[in-house]
Amino acid sequence: MKDAMVFGESARALLTTLSKCETHDDNVSGAIRFDLRMSPEETGPVVRALFRAESELLLDDADTFDPTATTRTSEQRRADALVEIATAAAKALGAA
Repeated sequence: MKDAMVFGESARALLTTLSKCETHDDNVSGAIRFDLRMSPEETGPVVRALFRAESELLLDDADTFDPTATTRTSEQRRADALVEIATAAAKALGAA
């Protein structure tokens, strides 16, 4: 069976790597922080997918830009891209 691809990478490889993530609640800011340690073999697909997802969001931000509205920061866009990757990979594998 052919592996599902998301953002140009194997959905299975992405989810396998991302599932190793450890999360921590930041009681001060209310944010959730995570720690993900990756081998060089795991890093390539995740970073390439992150670049692709982030670039799609950046293009969307450019297309919908409103100078009177608050815009998404680079850090927010990167976090949103990571969520997009995990969601797309889970959906592609029927896990969502």
